[in-house]
Amino acid sequence: MYLYKVLNASMKAFKKIATLFLSLIVLLSSMSFTLNRHLCMGEIEKVSLFNAAEKCNMHTKACHGEEEENSKEDCCENEQLVVEGQDELTKASIFKQPQPEMSAVLYLLVAYFTVNTFQPDVVPHQHYAPPLIRQDIPVLIQSFLI
Repeated sequence: MYLYKVLNASMKAFKKIATLFLSLIVLLSSMSFTLNRHLCMGEIEKVSLFNAAEKCNMHTKACHGEEEENSKEDCCENEQLVVEGQDELTKASIFKQPQPEMSAVLYLLVAYFTVNTFQPDVVPHQHYAPPLIRQDIPVLIQSFLI
């Protein structure tokens, strides 16, 4: 009985974690965001998720050192990575047409996770004693033909 309670509790926790994980996947797949990076001499200096990345100190000074002060080339650059999310969530094409194989697999999975297979065989009236009878009723009801 203790094993049943432990397994039942762990199954409930698994269902909650799986529900949370799947809802996060749906949320992240439908969300858009922008990643901005500021590169100085080919190395990442600053990173920002939603707004422009801050410029480094080298951006205002000469990038190439003292010998090339008149160089007009900029050693810093900004990169922007835009990740577009889905605007509309639709069912996959595999679920648009009825498929008996998918129905059978879905039925087996639901049956496996919902049936209490860990419960031991218990007779419900095993621990109860029959009520105490003051008189023997079958003997009182009997009629004899003579």
